Amino acid sequence: MNARLRTAAIVAPIGLLLVAAALYLIDVALHSDTVPRGVVVSGLAIGGDTPSEATNRIQALEADLLDAPLTLRVEGEAAEVAAEDLGLALDVDAIVEAAVGVGRDDSFFDELQRWLGSFSTPTEVPLVATTDLDVMERTLRSLADDLVGAPPFDGSLRFTDGALRSEMPRAGLTIETSTAQPLLEASFLTLPHPDVDLSVTATEPRLTSAHVEAAAREAERVLAGPVTLTVPEREVPSDEEESEEGADEEPTEAGESEEPELPRLTEFTYAVDDLGEALVVTIVPDGDDFRMDVGVDPTILAEKVLPFSDQLAVPPVDAQLAFDEETGLTSIIPSEIGQRIDVTALLPAVEEAIGSASRTAPLPLIDGAEPDLTTEDLEALDIRHMVSSFTTYHPCCAARVTNIQTMADAVNGTLVLPGEQFSLNEVVGQRTEEKGYLPAGTIVAGILEDTVGGGVSQFSTTIYNAVYWGGYEDIRHTPHSYYFSRYPEGIEATVNWPDLHNIWENDTESAVMVRTRYTDTSITVELWGNNDGRILWGDHWRGRTEIEIRAEGGPNARVVSSRVTPRTDEKEPQPQYFPDALVKPGPGVIDDEGGVGWTVRVTRTIDQAGEETVDQWTVRYAYRPILTRVNPCVLDPEDDQILLPAEEWLLVCPENLAPLVTLSGPTTATVGTPISLEAVAIDDWDEEVTYLWSGADAFSAAAAPLTEATFGAAGTYDVVVTATDLDGNAAEATIQVVVSEP
Repeated sequence: MNARLRTAAIVAPIGLLLVAAALYLIDVALHSDTVPRGVVVSGLAIGGDTPSEATNRIQALEADLLDAPLTLRVEGEAAEVAAEDLGLALDVDAIVEAAVGVGRDDSFFDELQRWLGSFSTPTEVPLVATTDLDVMERTLRSLADDLVGAPPFDGSLRFTDGALRSEMPRAGLTIETSTAQPLLEASFLTLPHPDVDLSVTATEPRLTSAHVEAAAREAERVLAGPVTLTVPEREVPSDEEESEEGADEEPTEAGESEEPELPRLTEFTYAVDDLGEALVVTIVPDGDDFRMDVGVDPTILAEKVLPFSDQLAVPPVDAQLAFDEETGLTSIIPSEIGQRIDVTALLPAVEEAIGSASRTAPLPLIDGAEPDLTTEDLEALDIRHMVSSFTTYHPCCAARVTNIQTMADAVNGTLVLPGEQFSLNEVVGQRTEEKGYLPAGTIVAGILEDTVGGGVSQFSTTIYNAVYWGGYEDIRHTPHSYYFSRYPEGIEATVNWPDLHNIWENDTESAVMVRTRYTDTSITVELWGNNDGRILWGDHWRGRTEIEIRAEGGPNARVVSSRVTPRTDEKEPQPQYFPDALVKPGPGVIDDEGGVGWTVRVTRTIDQAGEETVDQWTVRYAYRPILTRVNPCVLDPEDDQILLPAEEWLLVCPENLAPLVTLSGPTTATVGTPISLEAVAIDDWDEEVTYLWSGADAFSAAAAPLTEATFGAAGTYDVVVTATDLDGNAAEATIQVVVSEP
């Protein structure tokens, strides 16, 4: 070989290597933020994926691994267990980190060699499992219990049936987590998961009999007798002082009652059973060992004593708002600072008592306890006086009255803060029999029918009028479809669950308290707030609304005026037909004459300090239809509210048949002695039927269904009754009577 050939033989491989190196460097530069070429994870080629893409694909693989349960075999018994219940998952972050880092720390020539090899041989990155050992241990302990049935028992101590009972520890069989973990992880990382055979190990309990015995002695000390917490001495007025303090108080009004004052207590005692119920026994670490701790549950201690808090402590008193119906003004009964039981200090107090010879300790109280509602809270609401009151009337004692009063009770005392909206449906909720509502009349699709809670639109109208005349903002209301004279024309609002609403907003700077009152024949709604002292009373009685201004108020009061236009666009009632096969073909039978419909325009003007706000509503009352029952044959088949012309229904309606008549009575009689006869006729269209008797010498009522027949001579008589409908169709029935001498 000459020198030139030798040089070419050396240079060619070097050139190829340099070209490969250049291509490798270009590839690395272009894909520096992706998984290197040729990397595979459990059959997934993720080379070239970004870390985010690789994470998503490995998480999808993890979902497949988690979906399939593992089959575990213990002592010949098998059970399927979800991988999640064993605390198993993929360490996705570690797998992606390993995939991205393939070759990154190798030498240039080693990575170049791997890169060249990746075109034919992929680089496999193994799956890595992560295990929550606490979860795995709990599941394996439960599994051993289920399949083997002899787990180690740490012993127990409990108070039942008035006695302390202990159970000593005993050894048992467990599945060692440290041994099972690698087997379970290996099965989890393979699909389908191969079965895992696990062995059990004889295991000693964490505690010994000495531990339980020591805990029992401590529990016996806790339960050695009742524990009494005494109330610190306090100044309590004598009965005479209390009598003097109450001498000037107003008598309780009729219909009201005061709850009897509960006697004051000077101590509270936890009985042994109470302490036993609160006994808490736990196993806790003690260095390299464990111990059984005995304690008392402070939650149960609090549950036992708190019902007597008002008798043991001097409870704080909430401020109260007093409403004077006569003057329409409010006043505040101030709140009072008091005491509360310090529930956080109950456990130390009980522990102190248990450790004392007398088993007593002071009851921990917090002085200066604020009431839930302070005087300042009520003052901030700025409820100064009645703003508006409105009353409507109704007959006594119907089911709808019960519904009106039930709704009034639900609304009474509702507080509407400034800027809040009041929704009658939201405040009251669905009307149900469980809440006390009864079936009563409701307009449904133009027809009055009974529904649970019917009739409450009168309450809705009453509160709407209080809002209207109080000058508050109307958000949403719907007048009735028909006019009822018991409501103010145009100024009324129906309500129905869940889609017909009565909503208004408190658009003032003061809170509003809604108060309701009722009698057997009336319902009243009052709105108490602050309208700069202006007080309005109104009612609607026998079709007439009366408004009375009880107090004019100051310059910033909202002054409401109202106008309802005369009725326009009156509509005469039209028939509404209901099919009834018993009605004779023709114009039908009218059950309700209906009523005229019309339109009014309602204008409310609110004048406040010279600025006017005008609200307007157009209220359309539909006519009440003329409810008419007709034979189905006279109705248009394509529209059951259209009557066919007479010439058409005469062709399609069935023929009016003669009545079906039967006659009953005795078949023998004596001369001169009357016998009773009865005829019954059924007409196919339920028309009125007339009767005519013949065949005897005399009838007590010759044109009635019931009659008495008298015969003047012996013989055989055919007594005949003829029944005739309004169209003259007649039918006869005959009875033969044999008459003999007396």
